[in-house]
Amino acid sequence: MKISFSYFIAKKYFRMTTRANPYLLFLISVSIIGVFIGVVALMVVLSVMFGLQQDIKKSLLKATPHLIIKHRTGQIFDYKTISDRLYQLTEIINVSPSIERSYLLKTEDGRSIGVKVVGIDKDDQYVLKEMEELKSEGSAIFGGKEKGVWIGKELADYLLVYPGNKISLVSAKTNISLFGMIPKMEILEVTGIFQTGYYDIDSSFAYTGIDQIQKMEGMEYVEVLKVKIKDPMNAHNVAKKVFDKLEGEYFVTSWLALNRNLFTAIKHENIAMVIIISLVILVASLNISSNLMTIVIDKSRDIAIMKSFGASSKQIVTIFTFMGSIIGAIGTIYGWVVGMIIIWYIKFVGIDLPGGGSVYYISKLPASLDWRIIILVPAAAFVLSIIASIFPAIKANEKTISQVLRYE
Repeated sequence: MKISFSYFIAKKYFRMTTRANPYLLFLISVSIIGVFIGVVALMVVLSVMFGLQQDIKKSLLKATPHLIIKHRTGQIFDYKTISDRLYQLTEIINVSPSIERSYLLKTEDGRSIGVKVVGIDKDDQYVLKEMEELKSEGSAIFGGKEKGVWIGKELADYLLVYPGNKISLVSAKTNISLFGMIPKMEILEVTGIFQTGYYDIDSSFAYTGIDQIQKMEGMEYVEVLKVKIKDPMNAHNVAKKVFDKLEGEYFVTSWLALNRNLFTAIKHENIAMVIIISLVILVASLNISSNLMTIVIDKSRDIAIMKSFGASSKQIVTIFTFMGSIIGAIGTIYGWVVGMIIIWYIKFVGIDLPGGGSVYYISKLPASLDWRIIILVPAAAFVLSIIASIFPAIKANEKTISQVLRYE
């Protein structure tokens, strides 16, 4: 019953204040707008940050192995025996040999660029299926051709090449000829173009058969084994199991470790943005506190009258706490609604980023509807509004009937 009385008075004060006093109406409006802006900004920024992290992980996982295994000598000869040992672990899905080399890629019209060429096993159906899922243009992987190559979408756009064009891979190694030292070169046909959505991969990677690189380099071994596992986020633990399984003869690196700097930077950016934008909500909350103090001074006579009629200290405190809560609730609710609309628009309609992915790794602004955004952000804003209301409410209770009669 007491809470109902306090809420009734708080609601009545709020309506009277906003209608009868333009100055207090302005102050309350500023407080509501401050909470509104803080909630919207924090929700949208966190949504974009979480979405960015998820998109980058998803794009990386499309074209990178979950684990990379290297021998201490850098050479792996009997990789099939090692693969059989690894398949004994239930977490392992696929083990595939690979070689990576940096070459100069040159087109028929003279365009050239340095790229990383990845040699893959053309008989590994799991790898071929994954590559097929990334296909943007062209035929099946390598198109059944012995000298086929797949290149990234951004790389193809830069070189102006299409499926069916010929390109040359130029190695830093040389052959001795009648004309002196000439670089090793292999002419391949572009049979397909892939797109992962991650700019660094799409602009600087190409895939060909592992035998092509072995031929150019004069190798009979592979350099790494690329492993796919059931749960990519558990890569660290699986890497330890693989290391133990191979009895410490090989280096095992997870994709999370390889991209640690990137994810650490994103995490730090998230923390920094949360702190900065949370200050907006904090300032708005302090604004609520200062505006309530103004209202308390304005309602001093009413407070004295209520006390003379028997209103308790708890009721007086609750009245002004409710007033602060109403202000915070209005700003929070409107902020939550607008924030959800903006997040929905970004996620399902999309906003193109300038540079087409060359600047921000991705071409569209991402967004994530995470429960921490939907629930915790508005809850935190509302709680801060309540906390900010406590001090003015206590000050309102400190006013005695004799003080008001003396000075009013």
